[in-house]
Amino acid sequence: MAQIEYWRKKINGNKRNDQKAIKELQSMGYRVCVFWECVTRDQVLFAKAIKKLVKWLPGKNKLMELSV
Repeated sequence: MAQIEYWRKKINGNKRNDQKAIKELQSMGYRVCVFWECVTRDQVLFAKAIKKLVKWLPGKNKLMELSV
């Protein structure tokens, strides 16, 4: 049970840190694309993610997340 609680706290802390970093970058005027590593492990998923990224780049959306 202690391991479950450890990982729950760690994952929740990571999520909070990620959200804080995204907000900070956006407050400085940056657009943010979160590109999860798991997408890079499969050629088909990676190709789809790159296509989405290329479409997103010229747009105005402030945030995009590429994940499985």
